[in-house]
Amino acid sequence: MNEERNEPFIPGTAPRSQANETPIPLLTEDDMRRHMAGQIHVGSIKSVGQPEITQLTLMTTREASGLIHNFISFQTDALIWYVEFHGTFLFTGGPPGYQGGTIPHEASVFEIIDAQTGNCLVKGFVTK
Repeated sequence: MNEERNEPFIPGTAPRSQANETPIPLLTEDDMRRHMAGQIHVGSIKSVGQPEITQLTLMTTREASGLIHNFISFQTDALIWYVEFHGTFLFTGGPPGYQGGTIPHEASVFEIIDAQTGNCLVKGFVTK
């Protein structure tokens, strides 16, 4: 129990800031850069070589949803890291019978990472 605020403590969550009631991120920018160093292989997207991080921004899931034009979470004020990479990538997914993924191509991809747990919530190709 958080005695100062009379709130229960939930393991795995960050304490709340008294100034704005927003959870304090557990992962810093340095944590994210260390975590993202090297090849990227998340599900069906794999980098060929080491991609360059072109954007690393802490934002809410509401802001990220607007950025990628897609739903992320019902927790619209949860903090996430939006990470954008540029490099050469393979895409190995797709519908049954899809034969793509054999030719690497230059592209920008993104990952949306939960700022408290480090879990990847969403990934995809950047379409600007």
